[in-house]
Amino acid sequence: MNQANQQQPQGDNSRYPYWRNRIMFSMLSGYAVFYFIRKNMSVANPLIREEFGIGKEELGAALGLTAFAYGISKFLSGFLADTLSARYIMSAGLLLSAVVSFGLGFTTESMSSFLGLSVTSFIAIFWAINNIFQGMGQPPCSRLLTQWFSPREIGKQWGIWNMSHHIGAAVILSAGGWLVVYFDTWRAVFFAPAAFAFVYAFFLLNRLRDKPEDVGFKFDRRISWAS
Repeated sequence: MNQANQQQPQGDNSRYPYWRNRIMFSMLSGYAVFYFIRKNMSVANPLIREEFGIGKEELGAALGLTAFAYGISKFLSGFLADTLSARYIMSAGLLLSAVVSFGLGFTTESMSSFLGLSVTSFIAIFWAINNIFQGMGQPPCSRLLTQWFSPREIGKQWGIWNMSHHIGAAVILSAGGWLVVYFDTWRAVFFAPAAFAFVYAFFLLNRLRDKPEDVGFKFDRRISWAS
């Protein structure tokens, strides 16, 4: 990468490329894992409808309404990422989304009846909660990109990070079908990705840092951003 187009810390910057690569890999892989427990519903949807006798239009409308929760969450998470720790917000969002996704694997008529809900309402509520936590993934990445990469390279770095959407979707849509066949249940496509995402949330917490200054690099931001 062209050093002239990078913001450079003052003093010893020998480990700066390592940290930038580490942050990028963590953001890219981390957001891909968000998709493991977001696009898994696409795999399970027809099997859920078959098991519980839910119409395509009924479940589709219920899940469609949960998109509002995702949009509101992204909006609010943007403010939080600007004022709090992007590292903690992203890690917490993945962790909590994993917990909810795992809970969705326990969907039964008796469980929904116990809560006074139809199966459709039970799934829709849980999926809305999942979308709230899913919305905590992208805004922290935007914040981290602007902290670790200069304006002259944001377009390229954003493009690299943006591959995470497609990587995550491709992996879960491919592996999800295998999980359903191997375990002979749609619930596996919630349990297995959720367990992986739960562990990966702690990996993100360990690997991410909010800004170069957090690991000892010194900047005159007025110079580095203007150059």
